[in-house]
Amino acid sequence: MTKFLKAFPMPSTDSTRPSLLEGVRNSSPNAWYQLFDIYSPLVLAWGKRLGCNPEECEDLSQEVFQTVSSSIHQFRGDGQSGSFRGWLWRITYRKWIDRTRQTRDEMQAAGGSTAAEELNQFADLNAESMPEPSTPDLLGAVLQRGIEIVQGEYQERHWRAFWLTAIEGQSTDIAADKLNMSASMVRQCRSRILRRLRQVMGDLG
Repeated sequence: MTKFLKAFPMPSTDSTRPSLLEGVRNSSPNAWYQLFDIYSPLVLAWGKRLGCNPEECEDLSQEVFQTVSSSIHQFRGDGQSGSFRGWLWRITYRKWIDRTRQTRDEMQAAGGSTAAEELNQFADLNAESMPEPSTPDLLGAVLQRGIEIVQGEYQERHWRAFWLTAIEGQSTDIAADKLNMSASMVRQCRSRILRRLRQVMGDLG
């Protein structure tokens, strides 16, 4: 999977996610479910890396996706504003800053000046952004969820043609022989499913 993630050819966002993002913009429950299913674990992982405990991670995730729901029309995906994942990270980081400031202010109001000072040292609350803390493992998990969603849209034999050639790296001829398909059909299946994956995961790179 890591090898596939590195090699996965991602075109620009403006042409790669019309079905999913437009579905969310058009209030499609299925598109919203897919978006949440793919990205909510990543937001939870970001929260953990920012120092949140499990309950705080859940609260942070809820706030993030509430903002996504109300602001999705502001994300154009035009290649200039960056990827959807980058936009999601910026929302997550800003929500975390807001929560951290609130905690600091509550500590100060309660007379806990020392703890508030320590919190200020931990978090640069004036920073507009920080590098996204995603690792190849996290991004691989996001891709895996996208693959699982796409898999259900295809016949098993067509999916196997894609998997054998794109994931396992087997030749078209070998896959065709295993699946009792023509080599051209194997190539068509691989190409069709790769296009669909780019529609769902086009902002990963």
